Amino acid sequence: QNLPGFCFRASHWASASSALHQATKMAPVDEAVPEALVDTILFVDVDGVLNVGIYDPFDAPILLKSSELSMAREIVAMDYRGFDSATAYKICALAATPADPESTTTFEALASHDQLSKVLVGRLSELIQEAGPKCHVVLSSSWRKKQHLKRRQRLELDLSEALGRYFTFHDVTQLTPELHAGDRLQTIRSYLQDFAAANLCGAGELKVIVVDDFFLSPLSYADPFRIT
Repeated sequence: QNLPGFCFRASHWASASSALHQATKMAPVDEAVPEALVDTILFVDVDGVLNVGIYDPFDAPILLKSSELSMAREIVAMDYRGFDSATAYKICALAATPADPESTTTFEALASHDQLSKVLVGRLSELIQEAGPKCHVVLSSSWRKKQHLKRRQRLELDLSEALGRYFTFHDVTQLTPELHAGDRLQTIRSYLQDFAAANLCGAGELKVIVVDDFFLSPLSYADPFRIT
């Protein structure tokens, strides 16, 4: 409301050595579920889903991080109006905005320590648990790219901690150019078609869960999501 031209987005990383040490004390690695027994496929996006940011149509989103929030508050408290001070005011405004109209919780509670919100990663772990042991978890985010390998490993460690067991993504979607919702849907569609063609679905219906912000772009009629 106080940030013309911007909109907020969010959806309902301990050092690596420390996290690895914790992982070794978790339950033994689960044996992979035979693909023929898969009854659910969960596609996971990251940015805008497991972190919170301010959308900027002319630049990369500004992530809401705990460390940067503290700095932003100091700038606002000094009433500083110099170069790039607007970013500090936007971060503070976002942190004070209710994350849910029916709750007093603000976006500050969803702030990231680095690239990921512990709260939102925890919610994803609950979704994975609820989906059951036959759930096939697929990374569809840009974090599936080679240059983001360390980020992906950090996410897998955080999910392992939240789940109380070793976790790694079962698969990733094919790397294709993606700029809007239609591109992401086409990538997911292609994955599902290949999965079905390989007869990897169970005897019953295959349930599909897509957790994605779709680049904050609309789902147009020009991009139908029809799969057989």
